[in-house]
Amino acid sequence: MAFEDLMYWFETARRPIRVAFDATLQVYYGHGAITLSEGWKSQGALRVGLLYHQVFARVRREFELTDAQRAILDARMARNRRSFAMAALGLLHDGKAPAGRVVAGFLALDPLVCGAVLGAIATEVARRVSSRQAGMKDSTQLPS
Repeated sequence: MAFEDLMYWFETARRPIRVAFDATLQVYYGHGAITLSEGWKSQGALRVGLLYHQVFARVRREFELTDAQRAILDARMARNRRSFAMAALGLLHDGKAPAGRVVAGFLALDPLVCGAVLGAIATEVARRVSSRQAGMKDSTQLPS
């Protein structure tokens, strides 16, 4: 399972078990993204986005969360949804088809990703229109 280390920490934190402490370092939880090394607009980014969303959905479904925790999780899911949409659009822009099974899996898990795709397209269109209008204003000025 992807992100099994993260799920281990979640499971450990929620279990009513007795814990013993040892003064020596037994586990080190480091930083890094060994699961994503292909770049943001890649098939790997799509797969990682789906895996993250599966973990988020599982945490939302299986863990008793406070309102504050739920809000944090919802924000992370929204950010992940947008990243997934941007990766898919980036692949399409480069003439590559996003992996159909991965996209279908994400859609089945979270249909709101469609809104994220439309939002990303609208943002890009607005940005391009704005920059063209700025370019037109500059080109209508007479040289000094």
